[in-house]
Amino acid sequence: MSTVIEKKKANIAAFFNDPARKNQIAGVLPKIGLTADRMVRCLFSAFIQTPALFECTTESLYKAVIQCSALGLEPNTPLHHCVMIPFNNRRKNCKEVQLIIEYRGWIALARRSKDFFISADVVKDGDYFEFEKGTTPFLRHRPERLSHSREITHAYSVLRFPDGSFDFEVITKETVDEHRVRSKSSNEGPWVTDYAMMARKTAILVHQRYWPVGNESLALASKIDGENSIGIQDVSGIIDTTGIEFSDDDKPALNAPKTGSIEDMARQKEKPSPPPQLTPQDQPAQPPTETQNGKDSDKLLRKKIEAKASLYASKSGFTLGEFMQTILPVGKGLDIMSTEELENSLTGIDDLIKGGMQDV
Repeated sequence: MSTVIEKKKANIAAFFNDPARKNQIAGVLPKIGLTADRMVRCLFSAFIQTPALFECTTESLYKAVIQCSALGLEPNTPLHHCVMIPFNNRRKNCKEVQLIIEYRGWIALARRSKDFFISADVVKDGDYFEFEKGTTPFLRHRPERLSHSREITHAYSVLRFPDGSFDFEVITKETVDEHRVRSKSSNEGPWVTDYAMMARKTAILVHQRYWPVGNESLALASKIDGENSIGIQDVSGIIDTTGIEFSDDDKPALNAPKTGSIEDMARQKEKPSPPPQLTPQDQPAQPPTETQNGKDSDKLLRKKIEAKASLYASKSGFTLGEFMQTILPVGKGLDIMSTEELENSLTGIDDLIKGGMQDV
């Protein structure tokens, strides 16, 4: 890698590790358990997954982090809430970041609002699919078989409201493609790698006209996603960027703190925020003892992890899936983890339950 890129990487690391930057990020985060350290680490992980992000301007990177932080969505993680995509801004003659909110991000925002719930899916050639609007609306979809080879014909979104009522929107593949053409990243990123996900997202966005009004997070998400799709990256309504110096040259940043490499920092685990204090009666019941050579068997370790993770997730406001993402090794599930990895994950959960501040 060239010296120029290495110096720029060092400047980016120094910029985002500046306490002032982290305070700005923390200031826009909703109170759902995310931290500024977590958001910065997600960004550094995104650099490893998509090295072309290093070529993007620091200003566009910062604005993308502010946008996803304000929404409480983690970028470029297995949660698939949102993704940062580099694109060439020919008007400015530079490379910038486009933040795309994925369909699971919209589902997460709706679930947090508690005003309604969203689900979405795609219909493929050969599926049983029928729907009817009017006074007795219905939608029936039975996938014919699990296959990635069949063509997508439709996508649909379903809204469910607390009172039990529902609404749905069905769009054709042609409608999906019309939305794709209008996106400035139509030939890269998730439109290429995850077309089915983007089809689901398009159905959700077409359905927006039926969403309850007044939810600030959803309104902000709609504004960000719509503007970003046409090349406008505006954070003026979220934070004042006056006085922030964005340097994109290869010179060392002034007064830059010494930091490790971006790759090393991406692998570090930030100190967790203080966990919820559990009373003795909250402690989970211990599963029956199953041992091998004086140690818990892998099967018992998995049972303990699932029981304790479920308890902690319910106390911390995370879903079980979101919490498990934070304690398990990247890319691994309980069924393929080694005994040592299972023991480490269980120890991490125990530390959180006891109110400890160890990394998990």
